[in-house]
Amino acid sequence: MSLWLGQFAWVWQPIVSPSLIVAGATFLVVAAVFAYWRSFGRAPRANLVLLTMRLVWAITLAVLLFGPSTELPPRTDSEKSQLRILLDTSASMQTNDCQSRSRFDFAVKRWLNDEVLAKLGQHHQVRLQQFSDQLRPLTKDHLNENAASVATGRATFLADKVRTVLSQVSSNRKPTELLVISDGHDHSETPMEPVSALAKSRKAPVYTVTLGGRSLHRDLTVVAVPMQDFLLTNEPGAILVKLYQVGLDDARTSLRMQCGEQIHETEVAFDGQRMLEIQMPIQQSEEGQYEYSIAVEPLAGEMEKKNNRQVVFCDVKQRRLKVLLLEGQPYWDTKFLAQSLRKDERIQLVQVTQVSLQNRETILSRAQTDFTAALPDSVEKWQAYDLVVLGRGLHHLLEADNAKQLVNYVVDGGGNVVFARGRAGHDDHAEEIWSQLSVLEPVVWAPGDERDLPISLTNAGKTSPFLSAIKMGMQVDEVFSQLPGLESVSLMDRTKPAAVVLAETVDPAGNAARPALALMQVGRGHVVSLLGQGTWRWSLLSPEHQELAGFYDAFWSNLVRWLVMGSDFPPGQQVTLGLSRTSARLGDPLVVDVALKRRYDHPSEMQLHIREPSGNVRSLQLSKKLGHDLRYRAEFETQQQGIHVVTLEAPGFEPVTQQRKLNVYDIDMERLEASANPQVMRLLAEQSGGQTINPDHPEQLIDLLHQKRMAFQYPPETVYVWDRGAFLFLLVAWAGMEWILRRLIGLL
Repeated sequence: MSLWLGQFAWVWQPIVSPSLIVAGATFLVVAAVFAYWRSFGRAPRANLVLLTMRLVWAITLAVLLFGPSTELPPRTDSEKSQLRILLDTSASMQTNDCQSRSRFDFAVKRWLNDEVLAKLGQHHQVRLQQFSDQLRPLTKDHLNENAASVATGRATFLADKVRTVLSQVSSNRKPTELLVISDGHDHSETPMEPVSALAKSRKAPVYTVTLGGRSLHRDLTVVAVPMQDFLLTNEPGAILVKLYQVGLDDARTSLRMQCGEQIHETEVAFDGQRMLEIQMPIQQSEEGQYEYSIAVEPLAGEMEKKNNRQVVFCDVKQRRLKVLLLEGQPYWDTKFLAQSLRKDERIQLVQVTQVSLQNRETILSRAQTDFTAALPDSVEKWQAYDLVVLGRGLHHLLEADNAKQLVNYVVDGGGNVVFARGRAGHDDHAEEIWSQLSVLEPVVWAPGDERDLPISLTNAGKTSPFLSAIKMGMQVDEVFSQLPGLESVSLMDRTKPAAVVLAETVDPAGNAARPALALMQVGRGHVVSLLGQGTWRWSLLSPEHQELAGFYDAFWSNLVRWLVMGSDFPPGQQVTLGLSRTSARLGDPLVVDVALKRRYDHPSEMQLHIREPSGNVRSLQLSKKLGHDLRYRAEFETQQQGIHVVTLEAPGFEPVTQQRKLNVYDIDMERLEASANPQVMRLLAEQSGGQTINPDHPEQLIDLLHQKRMAFQYPPETVYVWDRGAFLFLLVAWAGMEWILRRLIGLL
C-alpha cells in the first residue's frame, strides 16, 4: 500500500502482519501506562514526561515495523550501446529516384544529417561505414561529397559485408544494432538466411532502409569468354556468350560473331529471362591468335549501346603434341591405349616397348624424320616430349640415370607424366629406379590388389575440365556406372597430401572407397595416375552399350590435351607469356606471368611492355617470384577501354617474341540493373530480429531504439527510508535516556 503526502509517495512494507504490529504496539502502550500509573503519586510531573517518552518510543517502533519506504526512479545502464550504420556506396546508388535526388544524396540528407546523428549519438556509440565490393570507413568528408564521387562501387556484396561486420560483434559485450541503408543489390553468392541467423545469435538486430524503386530504363549487355585457352588447327571450340537484359523481357534480336570474313549469326529471344547463355562455335585451320567480335543488334530505347559488343581472343596452335609411351611389360592396356592415341591426328606418338629381355620395339606415328626415336638419355631429350605415358615394368627400359632425368623433366622442366597402369614397378626390382620414380606417384603403395571394382567421379572429378560433359560429349559419371570396372586396383597405404582424387572405387561390399584416378602437381610439372588397369575393356563394348562408343578415345585424347595445353609450356615453347585473363573489366588488376624452361643467364634482357588503345606504350617491371628461379611476374591495372597488346622479348629462347592481346571492357552491372530489391532487405531485417524502416521517417528508428532501451531498464526499486544507522542510534538513545531518567528519580 502507499500513502501520498504532498508530492511524496510513501510505500509501506510491513515487517510482519499489520495486526500483529498493532497488537504489539497496543500491548506496549498499555504496559507503559500501567507501569507509570502505579508510580504516578510519587512524582506526577516526572512520570508524565517519562510516560510520554515511552509512548513516543513505542509508537515510533510500531511505525518502523510498518516499513515506511520509497520507490527509486527507473534507471538504465549508463554505458552506451553500439550502432553500426552501413551505407551502400555502389554505383546503383547514383540513381535519381528518391524525391528527385540520388539514392546516396537522399540517404545523406535524410538519414545521416547532423540532427539525426546527434539524436542517435545520445545513447549509442555511432560508427559509420560504407560498403560495395569492399568495406571501408565512412567519414564526414564523404558525406559532404556528391554521389558521383562516392557511390562508385562496381558491385555490391551486401550479405558478405554484413556478415563481416557481424563477425566482429560479440554477444557477451555491449549491445550492438546494425542499420543498413541500401537499395538491396547483392552480387555475391552468399545466401542471406545464414547472415540473418548469425545476427540473431549475436543479439545484433539489423534494421534496414531500402532506397529506390523499379528502374524503367532498357539495356542489353554482352559478356563473352573463350571456353578453351588454346585450340589446335581444325579443332572445334566455342565462345561462351552471356547476354544480360533489363526492360527487354519480350525482345528479340540477333547475335553476330565475326572473325575476319567469317560470320556466324543466330537469333535470340529472351522470353522473360534476365540472362541467356549461348555457345558460338569456332574453328580455324591455321595457327595464330584470332580476334572474334561478338555483338548484338541494338534495340529501340536502349540506355547504352557501347556494351552491345565485345572482343574475344583465341590462340590456335598447329604443332602436334609429342607423346612418348614407355612399356616394360606389354599388356592389353598398352595396346589399346597406343591405338587410341594414334587415332588423334593432333598427337605424334613414339611407343617404346620391351617385348622380351632381348627385344625392344619402337613404333613411330606421325614422327618427323629428324625426331629421335631413341630412349632419352638427357633432360634436354626428355623435354622434346610434351607428355610421357608410363606403363609397367619400367626397370626393363630405364636405368637409374634415365629415371632421375625423368623426375627432373617434371619437377624443373614443367613436364607431364601419366601413369597409365597403376603401380609402375616394385622395390624388389631395381630399387634405385623406383625410389626415384616414387617422387612422381600421387600415392604410397601397399602390397596386394583388388579386382573388378567399378569407379565413380569425386566432386573434384565432376568439376575437372577434361572430364566435363562439354569436353566428353556425355556425362562421365553416368558412363562410369555402365562401363566395366577396373580389372585390378593396387592397394595403397595412403594418398599424398598434394594429390587431388578425381575418381574413386565403388565397393559393393561397402568397404571404404579408394582413389582410382589422381592428379598431383610435382614441382613445375603435373602427374596423372590411373591407379589400376583394365581400361582397355572400355573400348570393347557389348551391343547394348554401343551408345558409349568413343568414350575410351575421348577419355585419353582429352587427358593428353588437357595436360599439355594447360601446362606452363604449350608444345614447342621454352618460354611462355601468360595473362591472368584476356577479357577484363576497366580498372581490374591484371597479372602477367613469364615462365622459363631453363635458367636465364641475363634476365635483364627480357623486356615486357604493353601498348594501350591510345597508342601509348609503357614498360612493365618483371620481378622474380618468391621461391622460383624460373618464374617472373608483373602486375598492372587497366586504365583504358579497348584492345591492349602485351609483348615479351626473350632473346635466346623459343619463341624470341610473344604477344598476347587483351580486351578491356567497361560494363557496369550496377547501373545495368538499378531496380531496388526490398525483398532482400526485408529478409535480412525480419529474420535477424530487426525491422524495415520507412525511408522517409528516420524518427521511426530513433523511437524503436528508444523503446528497446527502455525495455532494458532496471525495474523500480523500493527501499526502506528508515534503514539508516542514524535511525537506529536515535531509537536506542531515546530508550536509554528514558531508562536513565527513571533511575535518577528513583523509579527503578
